[in-house]
Amino acid sequence: MQAYSNIFSFKGRISRGMYALTVIPAIFINIVLNISSRYVTDSNVVIVVLVLSLLMLYLLFAATVKRARDIGKSSLLAVLLIIPLIGFFVILYLLFANTKVDESEIDSDDNQNKKYTIIP
Repeated sequence: MQAYSNIFSFKGRISRGMYALTVIPAIFINIVLNISSRYVTDSNVVIVVLVLSLLMLYLLFAATVKRARDIGKSSLLAVLLIIPLIGFFVILYLLFANTKVDESEIDSDDNQNKKYTIIP
């Protein structure tokens, strides 16, 4: 559950698997909320459905920004989610794109295997 600790943050990166575990349920929940809102006439329930839908949309944008950063693309790629058909293909692209490894984040083997001794 530590992976979900910063789920609503726009900072950092997420992998393909975490993107899938975030986006697919969010889309499914949003679809269920939209379908259920058509059959409900109570204004309080409609407001709750609207708030939950906006929360899922925020989650989708946050995950897309982090995943775009992970593959080395601009975080403005998330803006394309607003366009219905284009947004679907953006999500598919982000689900299958490989992670871009940044050379500055990789430690050399020498730095990882150093043993430090404390001299009294």
